[in-house]
Amino acid sequence: MKKRIRQTTTLALALAGTLFAGALRAETLRYAGSDFLAGKTEAELAAEVRKNAPGTELRGELIGSMTALDELRAGKIDFALLLLKNPAEIPEIKSGKWRARTVAYHVSYIVAPQSNPVEELSLFQLRGIFADFAEKPLASWSEVPGAGAFSAKIDRVVSTQNDNFALATFQSLVFPRTRFNAALRKTKTDEDALRAVSNSGGAIALVSAPPTGRPDLKTLAVSPADAAGKSATAYRPIPSNIYNRDYPLSIQFFVVYPAENAEKVAPVLETAFSDAFAESLEKSSLMPVPKNIRKMFKKNVDGNEK
Repeated sequence: MKKRIRQTTTLALALAGTLFAGALRAETLRYAGSDFLAGKTEAELAAEVRKNAPGTELRGELIGSMTALDELRAGKIDFALLLLKNPAEIPEIKSGKWRARTVAYHVSYIVAPQSNPVEELSLFQLRGIFADFAEKPLASWSEVPGAGAFSAKIDRVVSTQNDNFALATFQSLVFPRTRFNAALRKTKTDEDALRAVSNSGGAIALVSAPPTGRPDLKTLAVSPADAAGKSATAYRPIPSNIYNRDYPLSIQFFVVYPAENAEKVAPVLETAFSDAFAESLEKSSLMPVPKNIRKMFKKNVDGNEK
């Protein structure tokens, strides 16, 4: 009888210890960030964190990058999800007080028909095509280097599939001090924009996903040359060029957190670099960092961040 009591007591203590340890592991991480990431991306991150680190919950809302930065400075959140053009402009990241881990990229793709002989454009030429009050407005392909005898009128098309964020991002990268050309055509989806390009020999479209499976279309290379007379190498929007920051029409999606919170946010980083979350990012028109880089980042989190 005494032996049975001791066994029961031991089992009860072990169960109590397990429950106590689980309670210690349970944690709520607070966040804020860029509103573009709200919805499916946000929900997938929370679900994957919950799966990979049982007991860890994410709580917050994506209400804009500037607000998120303010809340991070005030200590109201543990980490931020931010889309940034240049993280080095944030003093806390530049000084090392905060860490910024690249998770993915928002990319602008410039698409034209295969029949168009032009293979590349510069930021200066894109401004001439898409911007109002450009220094050198471009109305015909005959005015674009590389067009040869091709002289069709330039038909500008932009997709609004990701609300106005994709347009605002492109504008901030190419012509931040003016607005879009009033003559452009807007479509509701990327697919509608690609269809418009396919049906118009002189069309050029701004979309947020590459035209995969469309042999009649091509994605143009883009150079960072942003003034008349300037020249620079043009790069296509392939993962290696985007990761190396050679392709100029992309901004980075970061997880940003105070260095002192590294151990606390490790479950978020491990999830952010996972293959499952990478698939979710691709479905949301974001390009995850290359798989080999994700693997290296995840190993660093496992070995050094904790």
